[in-house]
Amino acid sequence: MATFKGKIGLSAFLIVLGVTVLLYVAVVPPWARRVREQAQDDVRRATALVAKIQRLRAYDLVALVQQIAHLRELVRVVQIPDELSRRQEVFKEINAIDRLLRESGRKAHFFAVLDKRGAVVARDLSLEDMYGEKLPYPSIRRALSGRSASDVWVMKDRMMRAAAAPLTDQGQVVGAVAIAYDFTSAEAREDAEGVGTDVIYVMDNSVRASSFSAGQGEDALKIKVLSDGLTRAGSSAQQALTQGKPSEPFLMEDVQDSAYVASVAPLPEAVWILGVQLSTRILDSGKRAEIIGGTSQHLVGLAVLANLDQRLAPVTRARYLIALFGLLVLLTVFVVKWFVTRHFVSAEDRLELGVSEVISGNLDYTFDTMQEFEGLANALNVMMARLLGRPEPGESADEDQSWRADVIAVDAMPAVNVGIDVQRLAAEPEAAYYARIHREYLDARQSANLSLEGITLEGLTQKLRANEAMLKAKHKCHLVRFVVRSSGGRVSLQPIRIG
Repeated sequence: MATFKGKIGLSAFLIVLGVTVLLYVAVVPPWARRVREQAQDDVRRATALVAKIQRLRAYDLVALVQQIAHLRELVRVVQIPDELSRRQEVFKEINAIDRLLRESGRKAHFFAVLDKRGAVVARDLSLEDMYGEKLPYPSIRRALSGRSASDVWVMKDRMMRAAAAPLTDQGQVVGAVAIAYDFTSAEAREDAEGVGTDVIYVMDNSVRASSFSAGQGEDALKIKVLSDGLTRAGSSAQQALTQGKPSEPFLMEDVQDSAYVASVAPLPEAVWILGVQLSTRILDSGKRAEIIGGTSQHLVGLAVLANLDQRLAPVTRARYLIALFGLLVLLTVFVVKWFVTRHFVSAEDRLELGVSEVISGNLDYTFDTMQEFEGLANALNVMMARLLGRPEPGESADEDQSWRADVIAVDAMPAVNVGIDVQRLAAEPEAAYYARIHREYLDARQSANLSLEGITLEGLTQKLRANEAMLKAKHKCHLVRFVVRSSGGRVSLQPIRIG
């Protein structure tokens, strides 16, 4: 039975383990794969959306600069012959326009008016700042050629979205207006809310604006790690910026204990940003500037990132829940197994031990009337009583048992067989022995006026054999035979040990 109980436990463990593994395989890997694929799709979509947002902002900035360039007063003052008066009047107009921009929430980070040579006449900060400096950006060159344009500037280590428009008088270009805005983290966070992913803007080997929280601590370290990963030579980000096209989504691991799916794309219309003092030739496509001389160049672009660990958090929870489910089911199974073992298997073990006791010759053994096997235990006790001629459970030894046809009273085996011819008894053939005992037993009961009903040769033989087997096991003898005894109205069978 111990082996059986062990098999129950092992089977339960294997079944629960198998179901748990199947549930895990059916749920977790497909779900995780879908989450990763969805993250890649979201990054591709967000990259395209952010690029469109930047293009729309560029168009909006061009429209703003064109609107300012159509102000006749600004066209007039840029043509004042006296240089000092021209500078003062232009500075005054810039400040007046700047106030209007501030009131509408569009205060520029750089606002300047240039003469027809591309030299700064005045800018928003002060009358003297950058006076006479030429700005060698593609948008300025296009504006001086009569076309409004936008591009990305790198000015004093600042990454700026800029636009320039020509100031014209009677069809002649007399100067240009230039406005630029810094790429800011506030703008990146606004973009991130719109596309549902994090957004950062990179230049060369650093992150210039990010939707991550600015300041100290964990986010600052995260930005540093992202900056190193996105600007590393030979990385997917650098290849995308160099080739001028968006990258395929790629995985960035170990970013402050998080993994990100990322994609990098060049900023629209200004992949290459030219440093000051470079001689350039602008391509008509507006997508790329070809460098003729100089060595300073800047790679700028945008990056879109989706936190893969956050998206996989429900999958991780499901993984733990499935493991917890398997553990709870396994615990439940073992509790049920313990209950079954405690109340059924153990009871069966006690019955088995009782049967072994009887086989071993313990004819006085009484089976416990256990709740789980109460009927079987009572039946075994009744069987023993009827085989041995004892009172059945619930009956006293003094009650008259004579009405029972199957009662056989068996006396105790004597220590010494006095007056018994043991050799003759042992030599008697078995069939003749049982027939003689049956006949003598009936005669003795009839003489004692006891009932003979139902006492057949077959029934008596069966019961005698059962008693013989138990007595042989108990007394370790070769053979047991019975003799009929009659005394005081009571008829019994006395066992005789032989050998």
